[in-house]
Amino acid sequence: MERELQYWLQRFPVVTLVSAFDLKDDLIDLSACRQTSHLMGFISSAGAVTKQWKIIPESELPPELISTDYLNRIYATVPSRSADDVRSQSRLEAKMLKRAATVILVFIIIAPLAIAVLSLGITWIGYVFAGASILAGLFKAAKTFGWVKPSEREKRAAEKRQKMEHYFYHCERNPEAFMRLKVENLQRETIEENIAEAREIEKQ
Repeated sequence: MERELQYWLQRFPVVTLVSAFDLKDDLIDLSACRQTSHLMGFISSAGAVTKQWKIIPESELPPELISTDYLNRIYATVPSRSADDVRSQSRLEAKMLKRAATVILVFIIIAPLAIAVLSLGITWIGYVFAGASILAGLFKAAKTFGWVKPSEREKRAAEKRQKMEHYFYHCERNPEAFMRLKVENLQRETIEENIAEAREIEKQ
């Protein structure tokens, strides 16, 4: 941890807190050999590394090292987004979702309703849509009786749906085992993410 602190202080000379975690993301307890499980340090104005095995209160930190201007200057090369950027992106995504919902509303509800109203005064339009409904019903019946073979995509979707129903049935029968499996999966994913992150840090 002391070597890690030294490394990050050389890379970013800001107040730095170092803690150790295992592969499951649990904090490693160092109380048997250290005052706490956290090492905190910074580079003083004299250029010396000041470090303590505790979380140093903000009141004891050099004000110039925690000022906004100083941090912005140190992290100038690190890609980041401001809160305004995040809010602008969220508003843009919300606007796009609203437009998509409007299009869906028009094509699924408003357009069919308008056609139905217009067809009341025009006989042949009613015949056209009646014929379309009959053809759709015949197509569904043909698929039900196996006269029309499902596509590969439909087969995969049916297999996936069958598996999901099968898994759901057994999860309902044994919720405790399902919860254990869920925890194990989360732990495995956490371990894999931590290993990948450690390898990326080693490359830097």
